[in-house]
Amino acid sequence: MTHLLSHFNQSKTQILDTMWNSPGKKSPIVPPQEDPNWAPGWKFNPTDEEIVDFYLKGLNSNGFFLNNMIKFIDLKDNHPEKIHENHSHNGLGIWYFYTQRVPTGNPSLQAGKEGYWMGLKNPTNILIKGRIVGSKKEFTFYKGDFVHSIETKWRVIEYTLSRAPGAIERVLLKIYMKGN
Repeated sequence: MTHLLSHFNQSKTQILDTMWNSPGKKSPIVPPQEDPNWAPGWKFNPTDEEIVDFYLKGLNSNGFFLNNMIKFIDLKDNHPEKIHENHSHNGLGIWYFYTQRVPTGNPSLQAGKEGYWMGLKNPTNILIKGRIVGSKKEFTFYKGDFVHSIETKWRVIEYTLSRAPGAIERVLLKIYMKGN
C-alpha cells in the first residue's frame, strides 16, 4: 500500500510538472498574463471544494503542492499593498498563498506593523458529498492599530481543513480587493 501511494504521488508530481513546467527543465511558473506560452484566457480560479480537497489536503497530508503556483507567505509581514506589488495574481486580481496558522480563539487573523486582519463572521463549512471537509472565513484588513484603525477594501478568505481545535496547520489564503 505504501509503495502504491508513493507511486501515485510521484506520478501526480510528474504529471503536474509536465503540465506546469517547460519540457525538460524545472522553470518557475509565470502567470498567464506574463507568459506567451500559456493558453489565452487561462485563469487559475479553483472552487472552494478544489482548494480544500486538492490543494490543502495534499499539502497538509503529504507536503504535496504545486511548486510556484501557490507561494508560502507570512501574512503579518506582508501588507496587502506589498503583496499586490510583489506577487503576480491569477489573472483575475486574486492572489493565492499558503501560510501556517496557529488558531488563537480571537477573530483577528494576523496583526503586523501596518495593520491587522479582522474576521467578524463565523466560518462557513465546505461540503463534499454531504461531508464537512473544511471551512472558509473572510477577513478584512484594517490599517493602523486595534484602537485607531481604518477599514480598507482588502479581503482575505482563509481556507482550513477540518481538524482538531488548536492544531497548528497550513492554510490557504485567497486575497483580493473588494469591488475589483
